[in-house]
Amino acid sequence: MTNGSTIESKRLKPETPPDYDEYHIAFSFRHMAQVRDFSLSSCSKNEKASVADKLYMLGQTTWKQIHREPKEKLGCEMIPVSQLKAKLPSCIEEITKVMVFRFSEKGRLAGDRERDIFNIIFVAPNHDLY
Repeated sequence: MTNGSTIESKRLKPETPPDYDEYHIAFSFRHMAQVRDFSLSSCSKNEKASVADKLYMLGQTTWKQIHREPKEKLGCEMIPVSQLKAKLPSCIEEITKVMVFRFSEKGRLAGDRERDIFNIIFVAPNHDLY
C-alpha cells in the first residue's frame, strides 16, 4: 500500500508552470493581418531586411531582458487597440493592447505575446499604424 500512496501523491503534486520570461522570444506570422500598408507586402526590400535583423536580435534575447530595455532599442511599448488605424484579424481573441517593437526609425512590428511567442499582427514601415 505504501507504494500506491507514493504514486498517488506524485500524481497530485502540481507542476511548476514555466517562467516564459526566462525563454528567448520566438515569433509567429500565423495571425498576420493582410491589410494594405500594415503587412510585409507593404515593405521594401530594405525594410524587410530591417525586420529580419530585428527579429534575429530579439530572438537572441529573453523576455526578461526585453522588458528591461528601452523601447528605442530592444524594448517594446504597449499601445491600446483603440488607437490602431487597422482592425485586428477576426482570429485574434479580445485583446486591449498590442505590443510594439521598432525595427527602424519609423518601422514598427505590432502583435500579441502568447507564452514565449510574439505573434506578429502588423508590420508598419511608416509608423502610421497608430
